[in-house]
Amino acid sequence: MTKKNDEIENIAKRYYLGANQSTIRALQGAERREGFPTNLLVGIFLIESKARPLIARSIEYLCVFAGIAGQLFFQKPVKSYTIGKFQVGLPEIMNYIGVNVYDHTPYVKVPVSKIPAFLNALLEPTQVEILTIEVLRFYKRAVKIYGEKNVDKICIYIGEQYNGRYSYGLLLGSIVSKLSEWTGKA
Repeated sequence: MTKKNDEIENIAKRYYLGANQSTIRALQGAERREGFPTNLLVGIFLIESKARPLIARSIEYLCVFAGIAGQLFFQKPVKSYTIGKFQVGLPEIMNYIGVNVYDHTPYVKVPVSKIPAFLNALLEPTQVEILTIEVLRFYKRAVKIYGEKNVDKICIYIGEQYNGRYSYGLLLGSIVSKLSEWTGKA
């Protein structure tokens, strides 16, 4: 096995280790509801949770909370991070709570009246919903380009759009393929 295959195998094995099963079930439900390829959202979750372990995610949350406090006390906008198990961007969260923000903005200003909704959007169930909405945008485009049956290319396209790197798309496609092979679901 090559080093790359070992990495794919190790990431995919996390699916079976029992960790985060409630998260995986929620993602699988969203995949069925939206008609996504099986294991697409699970693949994103596995990649992102491997790249950002709990300690790193905890620091991200502290930075965001400090940013909110800085905004409240000093009117300083919050630096735009990606946060949580799915690395959802703060601009996506802002758009979700009804504050229109450009996706690639370096800073966001959370209206005081929207802070409770913003904080709620940091919780996992809401993050699953935001992830689903974000991936749905990419999925609709991918199906128009590649057709519904070309799952490998759809996964690669979505991964590249989600992360911005083609290599991420290739990794996502490989993980979805490996999980589908193991579960017998394509």
